[in-house]
Amino acid sequence: MPAATCIFCHQPKAALSCGACLEPVCKGCVLRLDGEALRLRAEKPAALSHSAYCPICYDRHVSPALTEYETTLARAREACVWSRNYRGHIPVLKKARKQVEAKDFADKDELVLQLAFRASEMGFNALTDTEITSRKSRVNGYQKRLWSGSALPVLVDEEKLSREEFREAMHT
Repeated sequence: MPAATCIFCHQPKAALSCGACLEPVCKGCVLRLDGEALRLRAEKPAALSHSAYCPICYDRHVSPALTEYETTLARAREACVWSRNYRGHIPVLKKARKQVEAKDFADKDELVLQLAFRASEMGFNALTDTEITSRKSRVNGYQKRLWSGSALPVLVDEEKLSREEFREAMHT
């Protein structure tokens, strides 16, 4: 059986196939999606569940999704987080109807980032009523903590918040 011709470079050595369009692709032209690339996303779209892509499908499906993911991740890292015990004023413009939850994370910071990422996906820029708990887990004689948490996503007036924080800093 003759070797298939690569859809991109037209060399007769295509041993792989694109996961999206199923066209033959050679090892030199194939592009792969890293398994950790969309790790915070709750569910991956079907177009992003393949391991190998031709450059055309990668530009069409994967690149826009990665750009959107990086933008959402940047917003999540900038999100403000207030615990359930915070008693100060928060200039909330809009609240989500339901809380976001995440369970069984090995790292507390990763848990908070996951909650903030879900809030950013929904269009919010902060988390209030954040409650984080941990439990001990024993695996093969080793003990570790697993972190779980919930929070209410809110849209905060960032300009008003910065003015209030400045005022509080002047009075202390």
